[in-house]
Amino acid sequence: MAIKKVEIVCKPCPKCDGLENKIRDIIRSIGIANKITIVFTFVHTKELTGLADLGVNPGMTPVILINDQVELAGRVDMQALRKRFEAIHKIG
Repeated sequence: MAIKKVEIVCKPCPKCDGLENKIRDIIRSIGIANKITIVFTFVHTKELTGLADLGVNPGMTPVILINDQVELAGRVDMQALRKRFEAIHKIG
């Protein structure tokens, strides 16, 4: 599996707006380290209505999905997120 889609589910706020840039920077740095370009889709879903279907409490935003799988919810640890992106990239 490769990194194909990254989605943040959260109501618009400055924290989530900055999170998109951080995620793009992480993926770009993984691509540079591997001398490739990682092409992916980024989505910021601002409606929380579908969170119950993902098994996530709406109070645990932001929720980050990678390839439609919930990877982080609530507090976003950027180092943990980087490790997860690296692991998914190695699998792909």
